[in-house]
Amino acid sequence: MLKEITQSENRNLIADSLVHQNLLHADSIAGTHVFISLSELRSIRSSMDRGNITVGHALQAQPFRNTLETIKLRGDYLLQALEHSVSDYDVEEPSGKFLQYSGIKVKYDLAKPPQQRVVEALAVCQNCTFPAYEPIDKTVMYSLILSNFILTGGDSYHMIRDNAELSHTVGDLDSDVLIEYVKNTSPFYHGIEGRIMIVNSTGITDSLTCDNGATVTCDKVDIVSYPM
Repeated sequence: MLKEITQSENRNLIADSLVHQNLLHADSIAGTHVFISLSELRSIRSSMDRGNITVGHALQAQPFRNTLETIKLRGDYLLQALEHSVSDYDVEEPSGKFLQYSGIKVKYDLAKPPQQRVVEALAVCQNCTFPAYEPIDKTVMYSLILSNFILTGGDSYHMIRDNAELSHTVGDLDSDVLIEYVKNTSPFYHGIEGRIMIVNSTGITDSLTCDNGATVTCDKVDIVSYPM
């Protein structure tokens, strides 16, 4: 079973706003090469409906006023963070530590044990001329922008706290970044984009019934439903 879950246009927009902010205000050309952002489900408190978006809407969406930092993090620790994000995931009531991101695409298998649930993880390449998604390399240093809450080990993201190399203290508040992003890019359209996919490896059957009534048997036939 394959489906998109626990992401929305608003959450993608907020994650994208962090990358956009760094592109606008980086201290150097090298500093603009930050194509990945991390934010938590916990930090996004409300949605912004279609129509006129006010400062009040942005503050309701991100009321905690976290400051932002840019860091470098090795790929193996980034993968550990993605695993931690779903270590106790509940489909009915997702944990606040569940990560939302820009510049990353992940497939999780919740049927697997914790710390083994990432079945595919792609990130925007770090040293390419044109940004493209590639499998996360455990040995590569990835540039990220994220909140100081995550950076300081909030929600037990100790693998980030203990291994991040601080690149730059942005200092901007996440809500102010969202406000500027809306002003600079409106009108905008953000889709789901398949950044987070859940794979259920238990979706296996022993036989299939064809349209003509014939039955086809097999050892394992994966049932896949494509996202709408």
